[in-house]
Amino acid sequence: MTIVSRREPHGGDNHEVHGLGDGSQAIAAEDTVLDLSHPPSTYFESQAGIQEWVGVLTVQEARMQKNEKEEKKKQTAIKKVTKDIKVAINKAKAALNWHGIDAWKAEKECKKQVKIIQSQGQTIPADLLIPILDPEKNPTPDDLESLLPPPDLLQLLDSANRILELEHEMRQPGSGIGNIPSQDIENYGMDEDLGYESDSDLSCNLYL
Repeated sequence: MTIVSRREPHGGDNHEVHGLGDGSQAIAAEDTVLDLSHPPSTYFESQAGIQEWVGVLTVQEARMQKNEKEEKKKQTAIKKVTKDIKVAINKAKAALNWHGIDAWKAEKECKKQVKIIQSQGQTIPADLLIPILDPEKNPTPDDLESLLPPPDLLQLLDSANRILELEHEMRQPGSGIGNIPSQDIENYGMDEDLGYESDSDLSCNLYL
């Protein structure tokens, strides 16, 4: 049996290792001592780097999710405003259509009365000779104004679209700016159901 003694200077200290056998066990023991006395500094640095990188990703993902949520709320509000504008215009068109039907019926009745009076050889009243115009075919300035989008909703829609365009520009690489808060736009119609209309129904084609 061989006794091996090995002395190596390291860091100003002498480490003496004794082993039994042919010397391989002693060398292995010495390597273990060296490994324990010199833990790789890059290990801790790499762990810190990984944690830092994961933290950055988490913040970026959270910011991205927040931006997506805010943009979705704005898009929903824009759809709601667009729908309300369309509904308002359709109601005005329906009302004008009914007025046209009433005018057509009244004009038809006047003509009937005129024929009866003429057949009797009597004088036709002047009011029966005044034509009753169909507001759909001959709209007045008030009728035309009623078909326009409500100014308040139109302004809200324009503001919402401008905000989204500005946010899109600011989110370009290097801008460093996120979403623009808009309380009125984001909260508009959030408690109401948008129904099952398709995107084509919610377009900005307002049948003007």
